Amino acid sequence: MMENDSDFNRWKTHIRAGNSCFKNRQILAAISHYKEAEFQARCLIGSSPNKSGAIAALIASHHNLAEIYRREQEPQLCEQSLSNSLRVINELLVEFADDTETYLALLHGKNTAYCALLHYQKTTLEVSSLTPDLMQCSSSHKATLN
Repeated sequence: MMENDSDFNRWKTHIRAGNSCFKNRQILAAISHYKEAEFQARCLIGSSPNKSGAIAALIASHHNLAEIYRREQEPQLCEQSLSNSLRVINELLVEFADDTETYLALLHGKNTAYCALLHYQKTTLEVSSLTPDLMQCSSSHKATLN
């Protein structure tokens, strides 16, 4: 159990370091910490008795990375990070198909990751669908000024 605690603490250390770097606008360092946290979380899934916690750690790592990209106005990278979360979980579903506890926890995690990706896509589409209307509005407003 001690080894699993230290594995979880390594994950938590990288998440906290990433959060601190992001808060201090050290974006590249934050990205590096979140990517390392994702690696640590993936290791946890095979070793931790708390499968749900390990999968939540994996998803949090991807979502923190996606949040950096969203705030840095990198929508493709944001969506890619959210998609990667789903891809990794799908890979793990195959790997842990014979482990019922892990498999069920992964299914729950897949639902969480999928909902996050859909939410992002929906909000992105809603914002981008406003753009042509706003541009048209700006053009007609400009025409009236002339």
